Amino acid sequence: APTAAAAAQWASMAGFLPVLGFAKLRGVGGTVDLASGNFDTISRTLIYLDPPPTGLVNLLQFPAVGQSPPKWVSAQVDGYFAANWSIDKAYTALESLVDSVQGPGFFAKTIDDISKSPHAGGLHPKKDLVDHLTGKLHLVDYPADPDTPLVDRFVVAAELKNPAAVQTRLGKVAKLPGF
Repeated sequence: APTAAAAAQWASMAGFLPVLGFAKLRGVGGTVDLASGNFDTISRTLIYLDPPPTGLVNLLQFPAVGQSPPKWVSAQVDGYFAANWSIDKAYTALESLVDSVQGPGFFAKTIDDISKSPHAGGLHPKKDLVDHLTGKLHLVDYPADPDTPLVDRFVVAAELKNPAAVQTRLGKVAKLPGF
């Protein structure tokens, strides 16, 4: 039988489930397809929560959108992972969570304050970066280079709505002293 202290600890942890958004968790599962078409394996992880999502779970909303590796991913890779992340919903959820702890408007003010820092070069994290993300993410794992076999080679890519605008902003930041 659990001790009173252990029971109290479990009860306090269970109290965080609604805040985290996992009180509505109903199941976790997945699929694995072996030798499917041109791929050795295709796997999918499925998490079922009763709607609507709440708490931290709002940060992790991935709309059902067809996926396939982009043309720039060669057939000579060791692995490929893609996600369609609802970046707008994630940002709103993060803002809501922070403001629920720190008070209304705290998150937006903090982001604005970051953009005013001389170290940020006028880069506004929301307007100049987050708002330009489509939510399509790619992780590509490349075979090891024979000359450096202990070094992992991978690319993390995020699709942009307006690459030229982001390139211009990041170019200004790259010219800051000490960057």
